Amino acid sequence: MSSELDIDSILDMENTQNKTESWNKINKTYKIQKLHAYAEKYGKEHKHSAKEIKQLKRFFSDALENNKLLKAKEVIYDKATQEITDVPGLYFHPTNHAFTLRADTKRISTLKSLTPKRVSEKQRPKSEKPNEKDNEPKGI
Repeated sequence: MSSELDIDSILDMENTQNKTESWNKINKTYKIQKLHAYAEKYGKEHKHSAKEIKQLKRFFSDALENNKLLKAKEVIYDKATQEITDVPGLYFHPTNHAFTLRADTKRISTLKSLTPKRVSEKQRPKSEKPNEKDNEPKGI
């Protein structure tokens, strides 16, 4: 009897601990539950039909399966209220009635922050090198 109480108390502690963790630490099933609740809220706010809300839930589930929406940047999650406040990259195409995740446009390419490549004399193409024959006066 006491072992059952110990197991129950351990499970309760683990459950409360999981609820107070950040988005990237929460397990997958809890993430799906939270995303589905957000889909309901999002659908009601933007006046989507029940079919589109169901499509959004399926989209969120597929996105988690494909390792999307895992980072804290991709989903704004409030730990205190334990609900998703926003998914910044979520976009609804009104023409084909499909949901997509847009890439973060604020991200700067790492190549732009590197120093420019130096071109030495050996690497320059032959057409850029001054030819000695071109420097001689013509007609001699």
